[in-house]
Amino acid sequence: MLLVTNDNSQLINVFDLNSLKPLDPVSLPPGLYARSIALSNYSKVLATTRGANGSSPSPVVGINLAFGFASAAPSIGIYTNLVDPRGALVASPTGRSIFMPMPDGNVALYDAQVDAFISSRKYASPLSGAYAALSDGLFLAGNHVFNSAMVEVGEVDLLGGESSGATVVDGRGLLSGTPPGEAA
Repeated sequence: MLLVTNDNSQLINVFDLNSLKPLDPVSLPPGLYARSIALSNYSKVLATTRGANGSSPSPVVGINLAFGFASAAPSIGIYTNLVDPRGALVASPTGRSIFMPMPDGNVALYDAQVDAFISSRKYASPLSGAYAALSDGLFLAGNHVFNSAMVEVGEVDLLGGESSGATVVDGRGLLSGTPPGEAA
């Protein structure tokens, strides 16, 4: 199954990858547009959203694929459910956790087993560049590496450039970057 967000649309398109046919779309709450989607190993699907004005904090929604709708809870764990609309979501390789980096410097971690965001932290500097969940305990945003408590445990030396892509292949992290002075 493939889920596709659409800018300025309150629908998430759903495609069956076996038959290569579209399925019924998922409807979002009024005034919200999905931005980034991640799936946990407990079949919990989360999506960041942005409101119609594009800049105000917006909720993370849970997606119910069986019934074709998304809903926003008032809180996500111990946190109020309002985040930077430019935030992104990425599941760890096992699907047990979902990492949410935001350009405003916030990072948060969702634990699928407890069905809640369990840790977050705000950094003084903005985050930009690639992001990845390297494992259930290591996460990357830009050149910053975080542990599951969202504490920075290291930085990747990008030799003056910026990260532009990151993933895990065969249990190893893969990071791409731009040369110094070039835009990502």
